[in-house]
Amino acid sequence: IQHPVNVAVFAIKMADHLGFEHRKQVEIGMAGLLHDVGMAAIPEKILFKQGRLSSEEIKLFRQRPNFSSNILRTLDKKYVYLAECAAQVYERTDGSGYPRGLKADEMHEYAQMIGLLDMYESLIHSRPQRGRWTPFAAVKEIINSSKNHFNKDYLKALLSIFTAFPIHSYVRLNSNAIGKVI
Repeated sequence: IQHPVNVAVFAIKMADHLGFEHRKQVEIGMAGLLHDVGMAAIPEKILFKQGRLSSEEIKLFRQRPNFSSNILRTLDKKYVYLAECAAQVYERTDGSGYPRGLKADEMHEYAQMIGLLDMYESLIHSRPQRGRWTPFAAVKEIINSSKNHFNKDYLKALLSIFTAFPIHSYVRLNSNAIGKVI
């Protein structure tokens, strides 16, 4: 349960940083909290497997956006955005994501943000297959390996909010000189 709560908090923080109005901050928080509700349909033996997943296990695991969307479609029509976001969280702006290979203009803006924050949150916490990364290393990995997968404004916000030295902050260097992070 920790993962979706963290993603929700991160999403609200990013939405606030980007100047989203309060209503949108609440919506993105809800979308972040519920984006992976479909994990309940994945067998625990896959969720907590220590080694690599088989191709069949990966195929089932990659169905979780569809499972999440189907669960969320049962809610009132005013929450249709939740189902839409859940279905798109693992899509990427360049079309390389799953389950449908959508591109940026086909994706809900909340799904784009939550996809990025889901990746960040996953990296900074241990998983059965690997250890945790430091926040700095996680941001560096995302920028180096996935910069074409995410909206540039959201990547800049990630850098500003979740790094040890946010953009425009001042730091004292080992030489005692003061520098501004650009």
